[in-house]
Amino acid sequence: MRRFSAALGWLALLPTAATGCGAAATDVRPRSEPTGGSSSTATATADRTTAENLTFTGAVSGTMRKATAGSVYTCLITPGKALLVGPITGDVDGRNYDVQFKMVFGYHGAGSYLLAPDPHSGGAVNNIILQVSPTGQDDLYSVASAGTLTVDGERTGTMDVTLAGKLGQIHLSGSWTCPPDS
Repeated sequence: MRRFSAALGWLALLPTAATGCGAAATDVRPRSEPTGGSSSTATATADRTTAENLTFTGAVSGTMRKATAGSVYTCLITPGKALLVGPITGDVDGRNYDVQFKMVFGYHGAGSYLLAPDPHSGGAVNNIILQVSPTGQDDLYSVASAGTLTVDGERTGTMDVTLAGKLGQIHLSGSWTCPPDS
């Protein structure tokens, strides 16, 4: 496993605003209309959706089963070796959310990365941050206990991490897939 060292990446959950603007990092935003049922394939379908299997428990609960590319979408590795993913837009318990994350430092390609609280910042996150804005007031979630982020390639992987924020804890686990580029 590889370990990130400082403010490496973040994950945000934001309800999607009516303006459709993308967030600057990992965010999940409910949109006004759910995406609907589930897909059983890991590949993109004709309607440009991909199968997802991201389970949220805690302050946000439910499973994202399929997703599309959200506004200002990207899924790439930058020349500086940062991984940028999102927004991945999908339904969680009847509400659409955008999920985004980026790993700026410590990313070395496919493999498993240990996620842990930063011991130098009083428990604040080094690796992934979850941002929840169900009412338009952002709430940042950071790594609360050790977890993992696995990247299978540039466009798929898994995560299993517990995050803590103002509303309590959110456990995020399962597989993610980058939807096709718009």
